[in-house]
Amino acid sequence: MSKQANHFYEFGPFRVDAGRQLLLRDGQPVPLTSKAFETLLVLVRHSEQVLSKDELMKLLWPDTFVEESNLTQHISMLRKALGESPQDRRYIVTMPGRGYRFAERVRGVSDGNELVVESHSIERVTVEETESREHRAAVVSFARFRHRPWNWILGTAAGVCAIFIVRANLWRGSRPPGSLPAQTEMKLRQLTTNPSENPVTNGAISPDGKYLAYTDANGMHIKLLETGEMRTVPAPESLKGKDVEWRIVQQWFPDSTRFLADAHPSGESPAFWSSQGSSIWILSVLGGPPRKLRDEATAYSISPDGSSISFGTNKGRLGDREIWLMGPDGENARKLFGADEDGAMCCLRWFPHGQRVWFGTNYRPAGDLVTSDLNGGPVTSILPWSVLKKSWEYTLLPDNRLLYLVAESGAAGTSCNYWVLPLDERTGVPADQPRQLTNWSGYCPVNTSVTADGKKLTFLKWIGRNSAHIAELETNGYRLANARRFASSDSLDIPLDWTADSKGLIYVSNRNGHFEILKQSLDGETSEALVTGPNDNADARVSPDGAWLLYSVTTLDNLRDSLQVMRVPLSGGPSQLVLSASPFSEFRCARSPSTLCVLAERAGNRKQFIMTAFDTLKGRQAELARIDIYSEAKKFHWDLSPDGTHLCFTRNPRGPIETLSVDNRATETIHVKDWNNLESLDWDADGEGFFVGSGVHGGMALLHVNLQGDARVLQEIPGSAALFARPSPDGRHLAFHEFRIEGNLWTLEKF
Repeated sequence: MSKQANHFYEFGPFRVDAGRQLLLRDGQPVPLTSKAFETLLVLVRHSEQVLSKDELMKLLWPDTFVEESNLTQHISMLRKALGESPQDRRYIVTMPGRGYRFAERVRGVSDGNELVVESHSIERVTVEETESREHRAAVVSFARFRHRPWNWILGTAAGVCAIFIVRANLWRGSRPPGSLPAQTEMKLRQLTTNPSENPVTNGAISPDGKYLAYTDANGMHIKLLETGEMRTVPAPESLKGKDVEWRIVQQWFPDSTRFLADAHPSGESPAFWSSQGSSIWILSVLGGPPRKLRDEATAYSISPDGSSISFGTNKGRLGDREIWLMGPDGENARKLFGADEDGAMCCLRWFPHGQRVWFGTNYRPAGDLVTSDLNGGPVTSILPWSVLKKSWEYTLLPDNRLLYLVAESGAAGTSCNYWVLPLDERTGVPADQPRQLTNWSGYCPVNTSVTADGKKLTFLKWIGRNSAHIAELETNGYRLANARRFASSDSLDIPLDWTADSKGLIYVSNRNGHFEILKQSLDGETSEALVTGPNDNADARVSPDGAWLLYSVTTLDNLRDSLQVMRVPLSGGPSQLVLSASPFSEFRCARSPSTLCVLAERAGNRKQFIMTAFDTLKGRQAELARIDIYSEAKKFHWDLSPDGTHLCFTRNPRGPIETLSVDNRATETIHVKDWNNLESLDWDADGEGFFVGSGVHGGMALLHVNLQGDARVLQEIPGSAALFARPSPDGRHLAFHEFRIEGNLWTLEKF
């Protein structure tokens, strides 16, 4: 069959548009990198033939030597795009020792005429070039995972300004009026192709649209978009040999040659980034290392004329409390706004003409997005809390439209879409009704930046990859052996607890569109549903006697309402209410012969957690303790010892680990030696130490920490963003959960 101009290949629900390099499913674009698309085109054009790996690599990289792993990576990418699972290889079949075969029958369509695609001899396939290679859709799984605090966000989900907006209050409400533009009018194009082991963490496009600055575990990079040329920014002399977490400010200087970046402590979660321990640096596309402007500060934005930089400083209990301005070289710093110890404010940005500013604050009773004229006048609200709770991440476009994200839950997980709200620059208040801009499903874009003409924006696509693993514990819990994937689905599977006999694992999964609680034997392949239904079941623990499963019920709509703790017999039967608790509460249970379960509730003033005993059948009992907290987190990491005699907790990621006797309230402090980014905490099976997930540069480490504070690394996982472990009651196995990020930058045009 001869090649023709407007040529398509069709199989199942898919259509391959060879000319435009597009893969469509039921008419909707499926994102693929250019090389992954070429791989698909080769396989489709040789459908039902076996192609060896050598043949494929010669076709795809005819003049270049590459490792075989590159082919494997693109095949894996294709399988995900086509919706294949390890148990169902419908399209791309691996032929052991021979290569790959595209098993589905393919038909060709050209200029409206159906053609039969016949098997033919292998030839070099050249993918037709077009003026641009836009990918017209983006798929991001924005996963929720338990061991991150729910934070107030204004800025990017990468943790640019981790205060103000309760991201957990996602919205399913009715849409404001406004029509959607046709999706085919928008242009999507992938700008970076980092693997999951080294995801892009943030980035920003230059005002003229020529450059892209972005960060990953290897540092900061500047890419010339026209040619694809990229260079890595050299580390400043004062930071050589030290790892830091870089965050690029979303607005460049107006000349498009300089931009700002914050350096945060290495391994620290973006959820806890603040001015504390951070510094502001200026960088140039012309070369050279970054130059420091200020310590103990985080940069927010640059004024439209490039004469001022806004930044935050003076961290309080809930975040940075002051907004300052300084000159482009760090000179003439002056305080602009401030709040008391219980207040926080963040992320001041300018309106396009530079006289009016806007920022977020929780200093008001409920928290507002506010505006003020720099020449004087009152601070007034742009959007009240009743609207803010439905949305997050805000960017002001050059035409004074406020661009923001609204998230909704559904069978495909959490989806986010851009909305726009026109503002009156004279007053800063809305000038019209909001309008939905995109209609994407199954992913959330974050970290938005915009060119000066407002015609192009970039965003970070974070694809969450969750996996549950089981390993054998050896050498008294100091070594993992024979680690294996426990649940092999692509769904979000999170291990929660073990059955009393250590033979079964209790875990939560969203494989059916919402979170259900399942049980699976240690060596089994099938799972048993314990709790199903329309609600999301966020947490579960086995009762001390091993007869009941205790679990909490929540939905994206009622996170601000009371949380219900339920019980259901592990042998089967109806669920019953145990107690009601405040939002964001958690509970733990000891092992027999203890009968103790403990509930942790955040006090109304957000300064304490109240620890209360409860019984599986009788509900609430006596209050055990009140623990002061000193961070913006609505949760803190804690656990109950297996024998029910002690609580352990960390007040913030820097530690230390503290223990509290349930009987006499005696406390002990354990300083974890050489580690200070503690992001999960679980007792080991014998109560003689802890399993701790700790942030490291570019990933996470799983530690075992004894009662003297000595830490041993059990596993280090590059690219991981969350990690925690649950030991079996007999101490012989460890179930652990890791959450990886596949992060890359995309650009959107014609929006």
